[in-house]
Amino acid sequence: ESQRAKELSDEVFKWASGEPFFLIDLHTTTANMGVTLVLSKMDRLSARVIKRICDQDPSYHVLLNSDRDDECIFVDSMAPHGLLIEIGPVPQNVYDPRVITLMEKVVVETLEALLEEEASLPTPGPIEVELFQEGPAVKFPGAINGQLTTIVHPDLVGRDYEPLKQGMSVFVDTQGQCVHWQGEDVYPVFINEAAYLTQETAFITTTKANIKF
Repeated sequence: ESQRAKELSDEVFKWASGEPFFLIDLHTTTANMGVTLVLSKMDRLSARVIKRICDQDPSYHVLLNSDRDDECIFVDSMAPHGLLIEIGPVPQNVYDPRVITLMEKVVVETLEALLEEEASLPTPGPIEVELFQEGPAVKFPGAINGQLTTIVHPDLVGRDYEPLKQGMSVFVDTQGQCVHWQGEDVYPVFINEAAYLTQETAFITTTKANIKF
């Protein structure tokens, strides 16, 4: 993904004739993430755009990337402002016209929100955004030389953004033995994401937060 981001970075700077102002990075995921708007910067304009979008459709989720600003490798981080749109679940290498239509809808909503923000300049004061803040990734336990010996428990599959509480089933091994959650309450995302399997990552933890920008 970092290699692809570099390739896209080179392309963006070619057609942008310099540094772009606001970039929208489009992604799909095999996880049940619905429409997720990802912030990769502690940037007020980007946050205000996202808040405008979510005020129109509260079903959208907002995710604050754990790698932000200079640490972020995503394409939207190349501009001073931007966001990443993540939509799922979508199988890999499948062209789903419903998802394409939904992605186009969210892009239009983003552009409209950006125009509204630009029309209201100078930018108003700080705002507060309710979001999910990324925490540590959770690995599949017991992997041997890259071979998984457990899978995500059926009760957890597809339950992105739902609370994971102590004692709930997280993994099950080939013998049917369950592994239960022992940590603090979290909201897992990117559960069973196919792109993360090579890293032996089962999901990423998040916590709910209200962040001021």
